[in-house]
Amino acid sequence: MYGIVFLILMFGSISAHSQTVLRVDWSQQTELTYKRGYASPGMGGFFDSVKMREYLQHLSASDVTIFNGIRNLYKDPATKEFYQEDGIYKNRQLDKFTTIRKYAQSVGLEMISQVGGTPQNSGYRFDTTFRKRPDPNFYEPDVDFAPLPAEGESMQAFQHNFAQWAINADKAVGENYHSIWIGTQEIAHTIGFRDGVLNTATKKESIRRYVDYWKPISDTLRSAGARTGGIQLNSSNADLYNYAVDYMIEKNMQLDFLTFQFYQWGDTAALMKAVDATKRYRAVFPETKLIIDRGGNEKILPDGVSSNTSRGVLYYLVGELAVMNNAEYVYAYTLDRRVETTDSLNHATRSWIYRAGSTRLGLSGMPDNVNGFALKTDKKLSVLLWNRTGSSSQQLNLKMANTSFPKGAVLSAKRVSGSNVKKASVLWNEKTNTIENVHLNPYDYVMIELEFAEAKNVSGALASSL
Repeated sequence: MYGIVFLILMFGSISAHSQTVLRVDWSQQTELTYKRGYASPGMGGFFDSVKMREYLQHLSASDVTIFNGIRNLYKDPATKEFYQEDGIYKNRQLDKFTTIRKYAQSVGLEMISQVGGTPQNSGYRFDTTFRKRPDPNFYEPDVDFAPLPAEGESMQAFQHNFAQWAINADKAVGENYHSIWIGTQEIAHTIGFRDGVLNTATKKESIRRYVDYWKPISDTLRSAGARTGGIQLNSSNADLYNYAVDYMIEKNMQLDFLTFQFYQWGDTAALMKAVDATKRYRAVFPETKLIIDRGGNEKILPDGVSSNTSRGVLYYLVGELAVMNNAEYVYAYTLDRRVETTDSLNHATRSWIYRAGSTRLGLSGMPDNVNGFALKTDKKLSVLLWNRTGSSSQQLNLKMANTSFPKGAVLSAKRVSGSNVKKASVLWNEKTNTIENVHLNPYDYVMIELEFAEAKNVSGALASSL
């Protein structure tokens, strides 16, 4: 049995005899089995290109394991994937779509196929009773709005056509290949409201319409062996998460994944509402997990805050910790990101976390304004600490008590302030098992790694602090 490891945290601004003890409990370790990845590109569709291949290769090299190839059929009418022939609506597979999916598989990425909208060239009339705002000129390809087609035979024909197109898209990758299919009609965002009126009643009506639209498609895909997800409510409608899953339960709509979209990196309140909704849904369908789409780049950060600064990345880290704390409910999360291959500060930080380990250790006793987590592998302990206040600095020493470390452990650390990344002048004291001189300025974070030559020496070595 593992014991409890004590970390003594000493502050330079406090008297020499004052100490804060942090505890790391091995009995509270969490296996982080969920996958991390990206969602892109969105507007232009997920199609083959040199740039897209470079991007996927870049993600694979960064230890990303899942990728969300977004398509919006309503915005891609020129592709003519859905077309009319002798009055019959058919579908075709495009080489530039199936080829990039094959390439994603070849570089080791699990594929989420998030597809929304209805194609303009499907031949089905849209139900113009529902619109996002009362604007007769609103139905334009460049507007982020994809109304559902009318109910009845046209809807049923489209649902059948869509499902067969998705099944064939998977078969084009491999005979026994199945991606994860998510209907991405974001309620209160893309399917509109009756007469353009936005209130709780019309939001609920849109949720019901969406579930009724996606259920036969999802059922057909699942019967073919695919996994499906849906509802895609965003965090501005988190109060309707439970309403949505209750209606899905009422309709016996079985999904492999509930999907929710959090616009802000550290939107922990919305995450907890999604977890609560998942618990309700799992009472009926116990294998269902969450797939989360989180805001990336500059998406809904406070004014003046960039995602490529330490303060901006802290919003991501707060959300990362919240997901770690609820890992048992999460299958994967993706971050919205433009198609680019240049490393940025937030991407470099995420890559560091991806490689740090798959086991999170329980921590408690942090001082005010300091937070973080510890991850471990057989040979390495990784600690990430951040100062979430803009008003005071912190000087920390991390003492690992009740354990032993081999001599010659290699300690490395980076401190991030603003947009600058510098080597941190932390020290490893082998005599006292202490990492010394960890300095955090306002909105700083520091990434520490303690690495050992032999795996057997790390089994009791828990170096962490927040």
